[in-house]
Amino acid sequence: MEKTLIISMIGKKESYKNVKFTYEEKTISGKLPTFLAYYRICKELNKDVELLVFYPSTLSKDDVFFEEFNEKNNTLIKMPENYFHNWMAFSFFSIYERIKNDNFNKLVIDVSVGQNVYVISLVEAFRLLLTHYDIVNMIESDESKKIKGFILNSNRPVVEENKEYKIVLYQYDVNAFFVFPFSKDKDVKFFDILFNNEVGGEIKRKFNKKFDYKRINNAIGETRRAFNSIYYNAPLAFFDKDIIDLDKLNDDYLKELKVVFDEIVNENIEINFITLRKAVLTFSFLEMLKKLREREKVEEVDLDFLEKKFSDLYKKFGLSLNMRFLERDINEIRNIIRESKIKD
Repeated sequence: MEKTLIISMIGKKESYKNVKFTYEEKTISGKLPTFLAYYRICKELNKDVELLVFYPSTLSKDDVFFEEFNEKNNTLIKMPENYFHNWMAFSFFSIYERIKNDNFNKLVIDVSVGQNVYVISLVEAFRLLLTHYDIVNMIESDESKKIKGFILNSNRPVVEENKEYKIVLYQYDVNAFFVFPFSKDKDVKFFDILFNNEVGGEIKRKFNKKFDYKRINNAIGETRRAFNSIYYNAPLAFFDKDIIDLDKLNDDYLKELKVVFDEIVNENIEINFITLRKAVLTFSFLEMLKKLREREKVEEVDLDFLEKKFSDLYKKFGLSLNMRFLERDINEIRNIIRESKIKD
């Protein structure tokens, strides 16, 4: 069954035009934003739909309040006061926290108000979220388990009173490539690249004391080794726990990043969203690789297993050259085994 979360920024109630919206042959009229018209129509069509709506720190809750925000499971959230990078991070964590323990399979983001810094930050957060789930579900063949993203808009800008506007949805696809997020950072020192502006030594010492940054750095390093064992066609290393031990990485690292981000907001400094995005996607790969290791539990790895499983994986990951290398390596090993038996 389809379950939808509608995500939007909202402005002052008084700024919206009194217009008519249509969607799927249903019509809603009033002074309301596009996403709310879509929500009301979905409710009329008995669709399972909920709201997650942000508003700027310059406005009060009363400035933006509609009765739908009193409904169960609908959420209205105030943005932090400062910094574009913080708005992107805040939006990402808010959406992630909202959906991670729920069964939403459709996310709709409203961009009908046009391009401003808040909408751009929301779209960037939305893109990161979809990429996160795309990576986590890379090894899934069941399409029903995957989350689909959509852009919500009107067929033209809503600028005139008493006019009719159509609500339109466009699928928003992201393509997650099998590339390690910190590929250009050989030795990641996470807290050295986490801030977007210069911070004093006292702030850095406070963060280093409060958060176990070495553990985050080690988790990034171990994930890199697991990733590289596949990327560089060393599948035996992936299953050797003496070389790559994913079992020790049991923490909720995204939750920990959220705690770190909350402290950054409290200190009124700006996070480096590029670094945060790399960290989020690294832990997305970690989650996927742990799933893969758990799914393919074997007592002994043999050539037939490697040939079948990793040929399929390389195809899913878009590593076509690795398929040729794998075939070559396995044939060489089989020839060595055959020659050894003949000599015996």
